[in-house]
Amino acid sequence: MNVANPPSTSRVARHSIQAILVPFPLAFTLALLTDIAIWQTADIMWQNFSARLPLAGLIFGIVTAIAGAVDFLLRPDLRAPAGLALCDRQGDRPGVGRRQQPVHARDGWTAVVPYGLKNGALQPRLRPWLSPRTRFSNDSDRPSRHRRKKETIEMIRRFAAGALLAGTASLWLNAAAAHSIKVEPNEAVEASFDIVETTIVTKDDMAIFTSRVRGEAGAEKPAATGKFEGSDVYAYVWPTSLNSSEIGFDKDRGIVALAVTFHPDFDDAAKGGKNRDVWHPHWVVLAEDKACGGGLKVIDIPEGTKPKVPETWPGVPLLIDSPEFPTTFKGDAVDVTIPLSLIGGIAGASYDGVTAGLRVNGNLHAPLLCVNNVFKVASGDLSLPGKVTPAK
Repeated sequence: MNVANPPSTSRVARHSIQAILVPFPLAFTLALLTDIAIWQTADIMWQNFSARLPLAGLIFGIVTAIAGAVDFLLRPDLRAPAGLALCDRQGDRPGVGRRQQPVHARDGWTAVVPYGLKNGALQPRLRPWLSPRTRFSNDSDRPSRHRRKKETIEMIRRFAAGALLAGTASLWLNAAAAHSIKVEPNEAVEASFDIVETTIVTKDDMAIFTSRVRGEAGAEKPAATGKFEGSDVYAYVWPTSLNSSEIGFDKDRGIVALAVTFHPDFDDAAKGGKNRDVWHPHWVVLAEDKACGGGLKVIDIPEGTKPKVPETWPGVPLLIDSPEFPTTFKGDAVDVTIPLSLIGGIAGASYDGVTAGLRVNGNLHAPLLCVNNVFKVASGDLSLPGKVTPAK
């Protein structure tokens, strides 16, 4: 008996479980393609796919292996040498997933370059997964031209089905992993800055940024000092994976964050407007700086340079924008609503939530505006674990 395509004893509604699930190892091939995409574009969307596809292939590869084990135990002919060769090929699938998944589970670029790409490029024995007939026992078993044509069509059909199923599984897993950031209250943090949940969602043509705190949002404000230098700023901040070019600055300048701020000693509204007495939003571009108590600063614009800035830039020597987005404080929550037409890249972006105090340099030199006191980080490590999703 030819064991290249033996009838399976593991069936659902007379359909072989292995035949149903065999396309899923294509997830590993698709992961290689998405690895190449993120390598070339640095778009975080592709990294999300690369993280989920190997997991989909691993899960369904394990299920396929279990179904194969049932066949192996119940079919003596599969324990013959030819059958063992077939089982060996089937057993490759979970192994590939086991090698790829830990690599792709890392954060950002290191999940892809170089080991994600290397593992994907060195996937073993892909052809037996795609072919409906994986082994011929001798020349007399070789199919006729008509059968070869039929099997080629079947192979293409399975390839297309596998791509569809693996893609669907990846989307499902990605959606399941996308969520708000929830964190336990911390009595050591001032209640109005003690974040308990941070979200960014899209709804209709808007993006909605929300942070909830243990107390009343916006209740605490910095004390006025009567002068600009050394003055304090309080802020509710959403660091994101957006590129600085998406908010009107030059490309790849730093960490893009939306910040809702209050500072009673100076105005920084666009076109000379007044905003010192109200909570108001800013886009800011941040960078690490050890001279700052919180380890971050709003990036300075060196004297004599003319970087690209948005239309609502307030004219200060910082990478800061002062758009008039609707901002609402209600009970324990602060919300900012932004038209998607202004931040098209927000869909699928990563984000975090932070409450912090900033301070203007007392000597008015760079770094001019430092994060000097981090009250709370929703993730605990600024890893941007949140994913922007449509509102439910």
